[in-house]
Amino acid sequence: MFSIPDLPKIIGHRGSSIDMPENTEISFRRASELGAKWIECDLQLTADHKVVIIHDNTIDRTSTGSGKVANMSLEELKNYRYGNGESILTLEELIVILGECNLGANLELKANPATREIFVERVLSIIDDSWPLNCPHPLLSSDSVPCLKALRDAGSNYPVGLISHFWPFDCIEQLQNLGCVSLHLNYKEATPYRVQAVKQAGFSLLCYTVNKCEVAEKLLKDGVDSIFTDDITVMKAYMD
Repeated sequence: MFSIPDLPKIIGHRGSSIDMPENTEISFRRASELGAKWIECDLQLTADHKVVIIHDNTIDRTSTGSGKVANMSLEELKNYRYGNGESILTLEELIVILGECNLGANLELKANPATREIFVERVLSIIDDSWPLNCPHPLLSSDSVPCLKALRDAGSNYPVGLISHFWPFDCIEQLQNLGCVSLHLNYKEATPYRVQAVKQAGFSLLCYTVNKCEVAEKLLKDGVDSIFTDDITVMKAYMD
């Protein structure tokens, strides 16, 4: 298994999403221009089993269309504009952008239970075949325990992280049982005691989503490894 990559302190959340349409080519390239070394983005499976980059399970909020991603083909999804004229990206298209920009990536898997195994297989196959040699290997994450188990059962060699909006009751045990290298936690749940508990157990701690310098400074001082931010410009002072 790959070890956890050398993560920067600041990771662009869905690219540079404060000023660009989230999870789009222009957002990822803007993050790179601003000095980000890593970005975070969201993966989902279409009806025809293509992996696309989008956060919500519908396209209503972020595009000129409407409907569930899981019920639409890639061709249908490409008919709509996302943000100011952008097209939805496939995982293969994202990988090309990462290679051109020398960006690392935390890929969040948003799995539909009905197609979970197919989704995991497709993601791993694409990464294995296409990941650029000039980029660090990806960190895969999910808030779905079954999805993380599917990654483990598929024999994935990529490091994985558990996403949690609340402090997990059996946090360390969960991370160990799932074979995780990291916990991705809502920053409001990251008390100094919890940060140290995660770190002392040998895991990395990443916190989302932080757009204020005073919050970032405290978290990093407490020992948080990386922070997801929408506003890379504001967080430049904390970049490695």
